[in-house]
Amino acid sequence: MQSCEHVQFVTFARNLAGGYDEKLVARTPEEWFDVLAQNETKGLSLRHEASSGAGLPDRISAAFAGGGGGWSIDAIDRDGLTRSWRARWEVGNRDAIDRRIWRVSYGLVGEARPPAIHATVAEIRPSLIRALEDIRAFAAAQQLQNFVFCFQRALDALHSTARFGDYKDLVADGEGDGDRAALLDVCQSAWVFGGMGSWNDLSFEGELGRQYDQVSERLFALLNQTIVAATNEPQAAG
Repeated sequence: MQSCEHVQFVTFARNLAGGYDEKLVARTPEEWFDVLAQNETKGLSLRHEASSGAGLPDRISAAFAGGGGGWSIDAIDRDGLTRSWRARWEVGNRDAIDRRIWRVSYGLVGEARPPAIHATVAEIRPSLIRALEDIRAFAAAQQLQNFVFCFQRALDALHSTARFGDYKDLVADGEGDGDRAALLDVCQSAWVFGGMGSWNDLSFEGELGRQYDQVSERLFALLNQTIVAATNEPQAAG
């Protein structure tokens, strides 16, 4: 959020022209939490859905705002109804002195029952380790030492209380040494799917190209699943 001018929350209502008008629900996340409390919301859950369109693959579009599939926050009501809020990112003042150029609006996009079912940390962890080992081996075979370092650091994060990622506040105080914190740190270290000069910018022919696509798509999918699982995992009782 350090680059955001604002993060607000809106609902939509169809207008006479056949489009939709936005109604502001909360100007800040703090105001939104108050609204949720008033509505007796009992919990929040993170959700990721792969894109279903025929455009760029999610692994490639992840380098752009709004790409990489759909991320939403599910608010779970007392009666079990799930309301999904999805973000829209727009560029505001590109020349802002404080560099807060993004205007973010979370819109209420759907309601469902029951809440989505996500894989657990324990279920994902073995597959994530194998995916990291496979892509590290591919990078080493192609002498891509910078990426070997990224994937090795991600594997190291699984077994270390040290945090290697840029963002060390992704879990609440007191949870810094648990699996959730470690796995979110793994995702930071292994997230190489950016723009120019990133893992996505590589290209290989023939069988190497097939292997590259395979290990890349597998890791990308597992990192997204891991982010969801680690975020949604219930906090252990202290």
